[in-house]
Amino acid sequence: MRRQHRRYGGTGKTLVIIAILALIALFAGLLYYSHVQDEKQAEELRAIAEQQREERRAEEEAKQQEAEELRLKEENDSFYQKLADGFDVSILIVGDSIGAGTGASAEEYRWANVLASSLQEKYGVKVTTTNVSMGGNASYAGYVRTAALNDGVDYDAVILCYGQNDSRINFEIYYEALIRIVKDKYPTSSIFSILESSQKDYTEKMGIIQELANYYGIPVADTIAPFQADYDSLVKDSVHPNDDGQAVYAETVEAVIDKNVASYCGRDEAKEATKGYVDAFGNYKWIPADQFERVGNTYIFTGEMSGVVMGTDYTFVSGENNCEIYLDDMKYAAPEVSFNYDFSQRHIMIVNSWVDDEGKVTGENVKAEKAITVKFPDDGNDQADGFKGIMISW
Repeated sequence: MRRQHRRYGGTGKTLVIIAILALIALFAGLLYYSHVQDEKQAEELRAIAEQQREERRAEEEAKQQEAEELRLKEENDSFYQKLADGFDVSILIVGDSIGAGTGASAEEYRWANVLASSLQEKYGVKVTTTNVSMGGNASYAGYVRTAALNDGVDYDAVILCYGQNDSRINFEIYYEALIRIVKDKYPTSSIFSILESSQKDYTEKMGIIQELANYYGIPVADTIAPFQADYDSLVKDSVHPNDDGQAVYAETVEAVIDKNVASYCGRDEAKEATKGYVDAFGNYKWIPADQFERVGNTYIFTGEMSGVVMGTDYTFVSGENNCEIYLDDMKYAAPEVSFNYDFSQRHIMIVNSWVDDEGKVTGENVKAEKAITVKFPDDGNDQADGFKGIMISW
């Protein structure tokens, strides 16, 4: 009986061990299955994560490509196309007192500001304007102001507003030089020419603007016609538009812009100068007053300089204005101007006779090997204080 009991006891232990081993195997199997499932799930999660990363990369690349395409489109669009496509634009106004908006009762009524506000509302874009117009000045001043401008802005449009103060003599030279300096400095800009209402009729100077505008493919904003019906009601004095006249200027320019936006016009084309002597303005050197040494009312620029056309930039005071310009030690020019107004005004003017009345270059070139000296009278402090610099072109 005892021996049978022992055998039974051994078998029971074996069964227990087998059961334990089976449980262990089952547990191990479950662990392995769980591990396999975890690995499978982890792999699926990794695949999903990778897919999401790829989708995000694809979305980012698509956004970058879209942004690049948008940047290139904005970069290559003309002024009109930018307005049509909803891009912000910048406008430069170069002109005389009419270009400056003189005659308006407040800043917001100046025609350039009225124009900018209207374009912003109509096209839903930001319109930034810079106005370098100077009252009493002519087209040569616009050439100098444009050449000397250094504000880092690549303007989308440039509006030219001259004629009132220009002499008929060689007007076509200076106006074309202005057009060409704009095209040279802002090659992607769109140019507009304004026919000034103050002319009251289509004078010879206005005809010259139209001819040059036609040659260069420049749109013309004609403010003469809308003023002719009732000129006196649209001016503050005999020349400058009042608030209603300023609105007419803005509307006239805007109508030209709208027409070109509607046809989605591209950029202006490059053109050769109509006459060779205009090339005398193809290169330029602006020497500001701060590069001169001032001794009393005398300014001295030390250095070598040569060219064809020379201009000065200083303030006219009421009465007689004069200065003497020396190249090295030789007197070169002594311009004298009577300014018959009771205020002071900045003026830019040519001081040498570089071309005759027939438009032929005289050969009176500018050449200084050591220094250029500008002398104002001993009692001409206001003139000297208003000296801004000189321009040499060739």
